Amino acid sequence: MSTRTDAVAAVDPEPSSTAERLLDVGEELFAVHGIDAVSTRTITAAAGANSAALHYHFGSKEGLVEAILRRRMTALHARRQQLLDEIDDAARVDPRRVVEAIVRPLAEFVTDGGEAGRLYIRFLARLFFDRSSLLLDLAHESFPADERIAVLMQRALAPLPASLVGLRLSFAVDAHLAVLAALSRPGQGWPGPDPRFSAQEVTHALVDFLVAGLNAPVTTRAPRRRR
Repeated sequence: MSTRTDAVAAVDPEPSSTAERLLDVGEELFAVHGIDAVSTRTITAAAGANSAALHYHFGSKEGLVEAILRRRMTALHARRQQLLDEIDDAARVDPRRVVEAIVRPLAEFVTDGGEAGRLYIRFLARLFFDRSSLLLDLAHESFPADERIAVLMQRALAPLPASLVGLRLSFAVDAHLAVLAALSRPGQGWPGPDPRFSAQEVTHALVDFLVAGLNAPVTTRAPRRRR
């Protein structure tokens, strides 16, 4: 009678190392080619794994995507919560500090995390910009600080309507992912940042830009001309 151990060995004789290889290879392929463009067969072949290994460890491609998100997100979330805790203690909410809580955890990982940081931000940007509804659900689930950020930014930008603050925050999230993903590809031209600026200077300029946009006055929409 076969045991579970025998069954596992038949699929994957070294499960922990195979799972790590699948995570690493999947992250790189998704970052370079996009989520939808990469098949499970391509991932397992590149990882040198049994064709059934991905489904054994992660259940599906979406399960692998979720696992890639979660293995980095715990540390990033803890850093973001630390920055938000510091804001909560202030009598007045400064919108710049809220923006820094959005940008800094990922920016620090991109600039200090080596190849892992560069690949992860490109993977994360792909996840958002490919706009797959299932994958977006996974991405937003992995940003549990979103609601806290929205509440703090509404306090900072009062009396702007909450709906408008939310819309501007969505612009800020997309913009910072695009810039940090470009920062991970130095020397590749647009949309890469100007090489005359350091990563720290680009990040500082990005925060300035986002704060200005979030604080922008509300303009009255011009009436349509009748034809």
